Amino acid sequence: MMVALLSPAQDRACEAQLALVLADDLDQRLPDLNALMLRFAPNPARLPDVLVHLASLNSYDVLVDSIDGMQRPTVPLTLSGSSVGRVIE
Repeated sequence: MMVALLSPAQDRACEAQLALVLADDLDQRLPDLNALMLRFAPNPARLPDVLVHLASLNSYDVLVDSIDGMQRPTVPLTLSGSSVGRVIE
């Protein structure tokens, strides 16, 4: 139960607030895990939109193939529709 409480508190940087609530609850009863999770859950309206551009699978193949030969591969990168290459050091 403690890991279930402490991990989200650490992720959301609200350990101090959780400690105060737990101290009050423990004097009276066992904490309600579901209520605490809801209380300290992030507000979805405040979460940022994150756009992730994934590399092509071919890039990983080039990296893996280069390890066998210990060569410095040239990996094609795609940036906004254009293709460029770079040497991995």
